[in-house]
Amino acid sequence: MAHIKHRNDEAVSPVVGVMLMLVVTLIIAAVVSGFAGGLAGGTDKGPQVSLDGSFSQSAGLVMTHTGGDNLLTTDLQVMLRKSDEFGSAQSAISTVVVNKSTIRTVNEDYWVGENGVLDADALSWQPGDSMFVDYDDLEDSGIAEMGWWGPSATSITHPDQIGKTITLELYTRDGKMIASTDIVVQP
Repeated sequence: MAHIKHRNDEAVSPVVGVMLMLVVTLIIAAVVSGFAGGLAGGTDKGPQVSLDGSFSQSAGLVMTHTGGDNLLTTDLQVMLRKSDEFGSAQSAISTVVVNKSTIRTVNEDYWVGENGVLDADALSWQPGDSMFVDYDDLEDSGIAEMGWWGPSATSITHPDQIGKTITLELYTRDGKMIASTDIVVQP
C-alpha cells in the first residue's frame, strides 16, 4: 500500500495575506501621521491678524489692527490694490506699495523716520492700534497720483473715484499675506 503524502498549505496563504495587509496599513498610517504632524515639511505660517481700514480723500488712510498677533513694522509691507471698478485689470496693474516713511502711529511716530532711521516708538503694531497715512503724505506715500492740475483721473484721490473699492493688504517682508480688507473710497 502506498502512502500518499498530502501537504496542508491551506493556512499559509491567509496568514501571509493578513501579514501583508498589516504591513501596508502600518505604512499608510505612518505616512498620514507624518503629514498631519508636519514631519513631511510644511509651510512656515506668517502672523495672523484681523485688519480694518478706511480711506478718505480729504483725510487719508487709516489702518486698524483689530486682533491677532503683535506685528513688527520693520517686517511689514502695506499695499493698496484698486478694484476693477477703476477700469479693466486695474487690480493687477495698479498695486501701490505704501512708502513706510509716510505711515505713522497715533502719536505721530513714523515707521521710518528722517534719513531712513527706524523710530523705536513705531516698531510694534498691537491689536487695537491704528496706523495712518495723512492727507499731506498721500503723494509721497505712492497712494495719490498727482498731475499738474491735481489728482490724475486714475488716482484714488480723484473725485470720480469716490464710492469705488480698494483692497488694503498687509504682507510680511518675504511676501506672505497676513491680512486683507476691502475699503470704499470716501470723500
